[in-house]
Amino acid sequence: MESELDRADAPVLSVKDKNPIVTALKTAMGETGLRLVIAIVTVSFISALLSLQAAASRLLFSFGRERMIAGYAFFGRGSGQVPIAALIACGIAPALFVLIGYVREDALTTIASFAVAGIYVAFQMIVGAALFARWHGWNASGAFRLGRLGWPVTVAALAYGITAIVCIAWPRSPEAPWYANYAALLSTVAVVASGLLYMAVGRPFRTNSIAAAPR
Repeated sequence: MESELDRADAPVLSVKDKNPIVTALKTAMGETGLRLVIAIVTVSFISALLSLQAAASRLLFSFGRERMIAGYAFFGRGSGQVPIAALIACGIAPALFVLIGYVREDALTTIASFAVAGIYVAFQMIVGAALFARWHGWNASGAFRLGRLGWPVTVAALAYGITAIVCIAWPRSPEAPWYANYAALLSTVAVVASGLLYMAVGRPFRTNSIAAAPR
């Protein structure tokens, strides 16, 4: 005998339901449970949004302060402990990307895929730099040190990160256009290439105060 849950899932399985998550939650938890879940997810989303904006704005501010990015005179300014210009820029930039979603339906999916892959790429740049530094004789200092485990842990972390990036960027929609199927990979390569090009042409590392400070 067909259960109520099976009947509710039928539109989801047949792709007639355009919002299956809401349908599944409402069927399993009822209207009140659905609203509670939405409230929790909304709070979590806002918290993540604010933390990412804060991190990105302070990163942008630090690059501006050290004259390592175009527009440093604007981004390197702040009021007290708040980098106002960088905060505004980190609010406007994602809003502009969201507006692209009104032009192309698959734009937000591409942006989300790149965002996930981009986080892993950023982390692995740090791990790769640590491995490069260890190769040239650097030893970590401070209260927490891995000792002899430093090398294998760093190598394992880099291998895991690269594997995760490959899994995220791996094309899984052969029916989609090539640029949509390889969107995560193409966008990641474009961002990294533009950064390397800026380093080669602008050479910002020659002008920042930290690199120029006497040792």
